[in-house]
Amino acid sequence: MSLGRHRTELSVAGAIVALAFVLAVRAPGYFAVGNLVSRLAGGEPAFGVNLASAICGALACGVLTWVAAELTSSLVAATAGGLLLASSYTFWTQCIIAEVYALHLLMMGLVLTALLWWDRDRTRARLAVVFAVYALSFGNHLMTVLMAPAIILFVASAPGGVRLLFSPRTIGLALAIAAAGACQYVWNASYLWALPDPPATALALGRAFWFDVTKSDWRETMVMAVHHSVLMRRSSMYLFDLTQQFGTAGIALALLGLVSLGRRRRVLLLLLSAWVVPFVFAYTYNVGDTHVFFLPSHQIVALLAACGVAALLALAPRAWPSRAAGVVAVLSALVFAYPGWRAWDTWPAVDRHADRRPVDWLSAVAVNLGPRDLLLGDVNWQLENGFDYYQRRLHPELNLTRATDTILTLPFLVRDNIADGRVVYATPIARKLARAAYGDLFAFERVIEREQQRGDHAGRPKPPRRLLPDPPRMLECEGGKAHQQAHRDDVGHPGQHQLSFPRDLSSRSARILRI
Repeated sequence: MSLGRHRTELSVAGAIVALAFVLAVRAPGYFAVGNLVSRLAGGEPAFGVNLASAICGALACGVLTWVAAELTSSLVAATAGGLLLASSYTFWTQCIIAEVYALHLLMMGLVLTALLWWDRDRTRARLAVVFAVYALSFGNHLMTVLMAPAIILFVASAPGGVRLLFSPRTIGLALAIAAAGACQYVWNASYLWALPDPPATALALGRAFWFDVTKSDWRETMVMAVHHSVLMRRSSMYLFDLTQQFGTAGIALALLGLVSLGRRRRVLLLLLSAWVVPFVFAYTYNVGDTHVFFLPSHQIVALLAACGVAALLALAPRAWPSRAAGVVAVLSALVFAYPGWRAWDTWPAVDRHADRRPVDWLSAVAVNLGPRDLLLGDVNWQLENGFDYYQRRLHPELNLTRATDTILTLPFLVRDNIADGRVVYATPIARKLARAAYGDLFAFERVIEREQQRGDHAGRPKPPRRLLPDPPRMLECEGGKAHQQAHRDDVGHPGQHQLSFPRDLSSRSARILRI
C-alpha cells in the first residue's frame, strides 16, 4: 500500500485530516490513533493520518489471519484468508486514506479474537475482556453495534452461557464497561455545555448529546430506508461488489468454507450472525457509499474463504493419497498466487502515492492569494473539508472564512478588510449567498485574466487574476453582458478592491466582486 506524503482527500477524509490534532466528535478512537501516528511519523499530518489507516489495515489482516488459524488449524489457509482481505478493492482503498473503516475491521477482528479466547475458558473475567474490547470499538464507529447479535448468540450457545450472560453480576459488569466506553464521547458533552446557549437541563443535555453523537435525525431517514422497488436490484449490486473484492474463485472458497463448518455449529452461528447483520444493514442503508458498509461482511467472507482453503487442503490427500504431498504443495502455491494476482490487478486502480490532484486543485483556487487578501471560501461540503486542511495545515497565511459563517455581519467584514487594505475574494457559492441575503448591495464582475492559461485534462480550475482598479463605478457581468450599476457606498469605497470568484468544479467562469 502506497501513501502520498502530500495528499489529502476532498470528502470526509479531508475533514478527518483537518482535525488531526483535535479530539474527534464522531470517531475519537480513530482520531487518537491518527494523532499518535502523525506525531510519531512527523511531517505533514495528511501523510501521518493516512499512514495510521494503512497500519490499522495491516493489523486487521494480521488479526484475521490469527482468527482463521484458530478456526482452521492451518497456517496456509489462514494466510490465504488474510491475503484475500488485503487485496480486496474496497478494503484497500480505505486503508490509504484518512477513514475509520480499516480501524473498524481491526477492532471487529479483535472482538472475534477475544470471543475465541473466552471460549477456551468460559469465565466471567474473560467475558469482561470481550465486553471491554467491544466497548472500546464504539469509539471508532457506531456500526460496532452490528456485532452485538454475534456476541450474544455465541456466548449464549455455549454450555452454561445463558446463565453466565444474563446473571446480575454479568449485566452489571456489562453496564459499567459500556459506561466507560461511552466516556470516549465526553468531548461532545463538554462542547455542548460550552455553547453560548447550552441545554438548560440535564435531560436536555442528554438528548442533545444523543442527537449529536448518533446523528439520529438523518439516520432515521436512511437505516432500512431503501425503497422496495430497488431492493431486488441491490442483489446484483452486491454480487458485483463481492466479485470485485474476491473474484469468483474467492466466493467459491467462501461457500466451500460455509459448508465445511456444518458440523461446528457454534462457529457457524458466530460467522453467519457476524455476516448477516452487517449485510442486511448495508443492503438496506440508503446512502451513496454503500460499498464501505459492506466491509464488515466482507471480512467474514474472507474468514469463510480461509475455512474453504482448509477444507480443500484436507480433501486433497483423500482424493490423491499417493500424491498427497505434491497436491497439497500445488494447492498451497495456488491459494497464495491467487490473492497475489488480484493485488497486482487491483494496484493500478488504487495506487495513490503520486496523486496530488486535491492539493493542486485547491492551490489553483487560492493561487496568488496572500496575507493581504481575504477569501470567502464557501464550496460544497466535500471541497470544504479539503479547504479546511489546506488552510490550516499547508497555508496558514491564507485568510479564509465563509460567507455562511459570517452572513449576518458580512457587509462589515468586507468593509473592514477593504479599509485595512485587503482584497476580498469569494467563490460562486459565496456570491449566491451574498446576493440572497443582501440583494444588490454587492456588484459582481467577471474576472479578467491577464494571461491565458491552459487547463489540464483533470478539469483543474484556471487560477484567477485580479483586475486593476477601475473608476468609481461598478460593472456587473453576467453571461457576457455588462451592465453599469449605480454606486453604493454602504460598505466601502468602490474602485479600490474586488472579490474574485475562483472557478469551482461545476463552473467554467471565474468571477469577481467589486465593492
